[in-house]
Amino acid sequence: MFEEGQLSGVAWVAEFPAEPERGQPELRRVFGHAALGSDVIQKFAPGKSQYIGQLELLAAITPYTSLGEELRGRRVIHWIDNKSAIAALVKGYSAAPDAA
Repeated sequence: MFEEGQLSGVAWVAEFPAEPERGQPELRRVFGHAALGSDVIQKFAPGKSQYIGQLELLAAITPYTSLGEELRGRRVIHWIDNKSAIAALVKGYSAAPDAA
């Protein structure tokens, strides 16, 4: 979320299916979130009124950096509701330097 002059934040949810053979008998959900101060927003390109695309990208990659070992070797289904963030993730690049 982003509102000019207010605290920003990102959040994500990961679900791991039941895998009795791995000792995980039921569905497990992991939730991550962080409030972001202006120091993080200042790392993006200056002078914009919105940073939602950049924050969506940050939220999208955070589960992979947070749960890397748990995700290694698994098929992942990733839902995201921001078209520019999806495009950057699929292409692996963005023309906007702070989203690249």
